[in-house]
Order: sequence, then C-alpha cells, then structure tokens
Amino acid sequence: MTKQTISCPKCNHVIQLDEALSTDIKNQLETQFSQDFKKKLDAEKIKMWEIAQKKATEKINTELKDLQETTKEKDKQIQEMREHELEIRKEKRQLDEEKKNLKLEVERKLDQEREKISQQAKKEASEETHLKMAEKDKQMEQLRKSLEDAKRKSEQGSMQIQGDVQEDDLKIILSNAYPSDSVEDVPAGVRGADLVKTVKTPFGQKAGVILWESKNTKAWSD
Repeated sequence: MTKQTISCPKCNHVIQLDEALSTDIKNQLETQFSQDFKKKLDAEKIKMWEIAQKKATEKINTELKDLQETTKEKDKQIQEMREHELEIRKEKRQLDEEKKNLKLEVERKLDQEREKISQQAKKEASEETHLKMAEKDKQMEQLRKSLEDAKRKSEQGSMQIQGDVQEDDLKIILSNAYPSDSVEDVPAGVRGADLVKTVKTPFGQKAGVILWESKNTKAWSD
C-alpha cells in the first residue's frame, strides 16, 4: 500500500500523512488528559482543604463552647461565694450590734438601780433605812449577777458563731486567692485544723495539702 505524503510549503520536507495525523492526535490527547488531570487534582485539593477547614472550625467551636461553659461555672461560683460572704458579714454585724445593745441595757439597769438606792438612802436615815438599803444592795447584787450570767451565756453562745464566721471568712479568702486549689471544711467533731486546702498543679493534679487553723485567742495550743 502506498503511503500518502505531503510536502511542507516552507521547507519542502516530505511528511507521511498517517504519521502526522498520529502525532497530532497524540498531542491533543496528552494535552486534554493533562488538563483533565489538573482539574481533578485541583478539585481534590479544594475538597480536602474544605474538609480540613470544617474539622478545624468544629474543633475550635467545641473548645470555645467548653471554655465558655467553664467560665460561666466559675462566674457562678464566685457570685455564690460573694453572696455567702455578704450574708456572713451581715450576721456578724447583727451579732456585734446585739452585744452592744445588751451591754448598754445592763449599764442602764445598773444606773437605774444605783439611782433608786441613792434616792432611798437620802430619804431614810434610820436603821430601817439601813436595812432596806442593805436589801436593795442585795437585790442589786443579785440583779448584777443575773445580768452578768445572761451576758456570759450570750457570749458563750456567740463564740461558736464567731468561730464559724471567722472560718468562713478564711475559706473565702483562700478560695479567692487560689481558685485552682480545693478548700474544704474539716467535718464537725473531728480534731485538728479548720480547713484543708488541696494544692493542685495547673494541670489539675494534686501537689500537696495545707492545713489551716484560725483562732481569736490570746493562748495558742499545738
């Protein structure tokens, strides 16, 4: 079979027609394949990038939500501690006011009795007056003892409250100063300190324990 040829109009080079067509078709196929492959590769890259962006956004949203929940819980705890502190301070002010009023009432009654006795003594100069005066003295002494007993019982009753208030104040101070640590009350009836503070690392691990004791006293016993 005779091969068909053509001559190049510029250089007169003879080119076989079937070879030229084969090369041209091959070049076109290679170009088309290269373009299709590039498009598919670009589309795959875009898809992978979009997936990575979505996962990153989901992770950030999850961490942000967790942080917001933690912050909200911390704010709630701080608000509760503040309200508790305000209530304790209010009770302490009321207790101090009651003690002052009781002391003032005792002094008033003593002054009234002294004034009565003084007036009676001025009116009476006889033995009977002396006996009545002695009786009044006895009554005043009994009244003074009764008032002192009442005052002492009131102070004894308030010692426990004062101790609880002082312990709560210390707990609030420690909790505010070391928010990452755990501050717990020692159960009632257990000998030892008032508070147990568990020191924690920034990662929440237990690092040690500190015992805290607070007293308003002149004498200290180990």
